Amino acid sequence: MTNSIMNGPDASAALAAEHDVLAPNDTVVAAPTRSVGRRSHRNAVNSEFPAGVVTALCIAVHLVAASLIYRDLARTLYSLFDATPRLLVLEHGLTRLLATSVFLPPLIPTALVVGAVLWLGRRRRLEGVARWLSLALVPLALDGVGRAAGVLLAAPPANMGQLLDLPVRFSFGPRLVLDLMDVHPSANIAYWVVVATIPAAISAWCVARGLLAADDAERQAAGRRRRRGRQPIDALQAGVAVTGTWIVIAFAGQVLLPWATQLFLKIFG
Repeated sequence: MTNSIMNGPDASAALAAEHDVLAPNDTVVAAPTRSVGRRSHRNAVNSEFPAGVVTALCIAVHLVAASLIYRDLARTLYSLFDATPRLLVLEHGLTRLLATSVFLPPLIPTALVVGAVLWLGRRRRLEGVARWLSLALVPLALDGVGRAAGVLLAAPPANMGQLLDLPVRFSFGPRLVLDLMDVHPSANIAYWVVVATIPAAISAWCVARGLLAADDAERQAAGRRRRRGRQPIDALQAGVAVTGTWIVIAFAGQVLLPWATQLFLKIFG
């Protein structure tokens, strides 16, 4: 009798009911698995830092700020030409010198970033390294915005020296503090208080972090873990290397700047 029940119509109905009960459960279990996989893939894609976008935005911000500075100073430059006709002999040279000094990015921190990119080679494409190297350009772009605001709000310069000096007066650093205190250092000290700005220091710190990120990637690729005692030593080494390179670039700029300016004026003046 038991066999007749299991093989009869009641058995078919029981099996159908069991299928109806289990099918939704199977569907419920399978659906989260697919959704979790899609979600994890989406998070992995979103976790990538847009280094190229950040770099392009920094370049665009710098160009816009430099254009505003040049448009304002060019008007003052030609008003000085009208007031002092003898300066017309150097019109071409001074116009190009003004454009070059305004549109060129800060040479020392930019050269440091470019040097780090060349030194790292293919490692610069690693996510952590690319993130820090691109972030090193952000304070330089913001510094350009601050300089543009300062130039547009400042009183027009009275002579050519003040005109060429005006763009560097409003960088966030010792020069701005000394101007507010009405302190005028010597020429050699003035160079260093101009180049040693807070944005340049932040940019150098980001470059050092990029070097540490490249070192971490090499350790992970080799299957080694960074020891806790090595972290401060590695950070100190990267800081010393970046600081030393920054000082060498700045000293070379101090030596070559007068010669390069004279050569520039001879060629274009």
